[in-house]
This record gives sequence, C-alpha cells and structure tokens, in this order.
Amino acid sequence: MVTLRALALDDAPALTRIYSGASIRHTTGKPLTLEQTHHKIRTALARAAETPRAQWSWGILHESELIGLISLRRRTPTMGTISYILRDDSWGNGYATHAAHQVVTVAFTTAGLNRLEAMHHPDNPASGRVLVKAGSTRVGTADRHTETGTVPYDDLGPLMARRQDGGLRFERFRADPALAALQWPNDVLRDFLFDHGDNGHFVDDYGDVDLCAITWKLETNPAADFVGMPTGASDAGCIESYAENPVHWVDVRRPEVGRHWEEHGTWLRPPLLIDRRLLDPADSGLQVLEGRTRVGALRGRLREQLRVAPAHQAWVGRP
Repeated sequence: MVTLRALALDDAPALTRIYSGASIRHTTGKPLTLEQTHHKIRTALARAAETPRAQWSWGILHESELIGLISLRRRTPTMGTISYILRDDSWGNGYATHAAHQVVTVAFTTAGLNRLEAMHHPDNPASGRVLVKAGSTRVGTADRHTETGTVPYDDLGPLMARRQDGGLRFERFRADPALAALQWPNDVLRDFLFDHGDNGHFVDDYGDVDLCAITWKLETNPAADFVGMPTGASDAGCIESYAENPVHWVDVRRPEVGRHWEEHGTWLRPPLLIDRRLLDPADSGLQVLEGRTRVGALRGRLREQLRVAPAHQAWVGRP
C-alpha cells in the first residue's frame, strides 16, 4: 500500500506541503518553511550516518509520491519512540497504519529494541487508532502543562507563533501557564524561548527536550572549558566561524560589548549552556545552547592572545 525510503534533499517541497494545513493542527500548529524542511532533511541524513545510530527517518510514499514522514528514535539502549505525520489529503486510507507496521518491524529487528512508546493528541483519536492497530496498548492520558507534568519544547509552537506575530510582549509571554510552571530565570527565558524559540535549528536540536527537567543556575566556568565545547548539530560549525574573526564579531555589537571585553576580558551577558544528558541522544559534558557568537569570540581572542579573563559566567541548565 505504501513504501518507505530515506529522505532526499529534493523532498523539501513535498515535505513543506506535508507540514502545513490540518496536518499540523495537533502538533506545533505552525507550518514549516522551505528552508526549515531543507534543514530537517539535512539533519535526518546526518543522523542516519551516526554510529551507533539513534534515529531513523523515512518518507512515506504512495505510488511514488511523498505523502508523509515517519521516524523512530532510540531513547535508551532498549526503548524507542515512534512518530509520524501524514499529508491531510491522504488521511483515512490506512497509509499511516501500514507505515507504522513497517517501522515497528525495524524497531524490533534492525534497531534491537524491546519496547516502543508513542503519544497522540487527545483531540486526534484517529492517530491513536493507528498506534493500536500497529500493536500499541493505550496506557493513559497525560496533562503536559502542569507543574508536575512535562513541557516539551515542541509543544510551544502556538505560543511562539503569537510571539512572532508581535502579539506578545515578554511580560505576557513569561506569564503564559506553559512557561510559568518552568520557574526559569528571566534571562534564560528571554534568551532561549522568547528570542529564539521558533528558530528552526533550535527546534531540530532541542525539540524533544522536556523543559521542566531543566534547572538553571549561574555558574563560573574556566575559559579552557569553552575551547572545545560543542553546540547543537544543526549549527555545528558556527562557533569556529566566529572564532576566525573575533574582533569583527565584537565590533558589530553595541559599543559597550567591546568595552566590556577590553576592560574585563569576558562577555557582557552570560551565554546559555545545557547539560548534554538532557538531549536526545544523551551525551556527557556541556554544549552551547545560546551565545555561540560570544563563545566564538572567546576562542578567537585566546588564539590571538587578546585579553581573556581566566573564568566566565554562564547560565547552565542541568537535570
């Protein structure tokens, strides 16, 4: 009925159509741009080349036409999750069920998993029926917007859309119930979610992070810790690109930024770092979430023997 294949870069226009209209009503509520779908495909191809592999993404084809996307992610060595999206004019034909059956087979054979989990929006019971037909057992309903529940980053799409449209100032943004439960410092909330929350690269790299699981603290870190610190896979080379010309990237900022570097040897505003145990797949150490230009400037200044303080403050998010 349908076949699965790896994504290709020229799938971007079809994928843009899939991530639109009624298909996203119960996901982020926000369509993807052509640039975002190009990036989504590049990320999927990069993760397909990783060893050990933690993510599989396939296009769903009906008669050679791309009508959906289905993904399998390894969450632990033996447990994974499955997710899918289907173009709205393809619903009701059993395509999602057939695709899900194929991915379940891969999960329990090639991927070596012994447990699969999935979720669907309660207002989308048809998606739940697909999961049941594929072999799932319904275990309950979760309220994802409570202090004791979870707030996944990619659940905030509608809120981000209102902010992007200019409908929310920061004071109202931070008072939204989905964010008030986080109890994050204002600096973190502004720099991460308010300023960059709908950035496509951020969504790709951190869309599965449970925001309620993060506790933020202002920490002091040795300059040497930032020398090899990575950032998200979607912007993997950007810190080094800034490090190649640190004077320029400071000069294009407000004058007080440059003065602070010259007088104190550090940034004016602390960047955001995240413990990689919170990510998918999990890893060790910290990575730069926001403030890549600042960290690049620090690296470049070290190399060019410009003034750099021995230690620097940063907001660090840990489990």
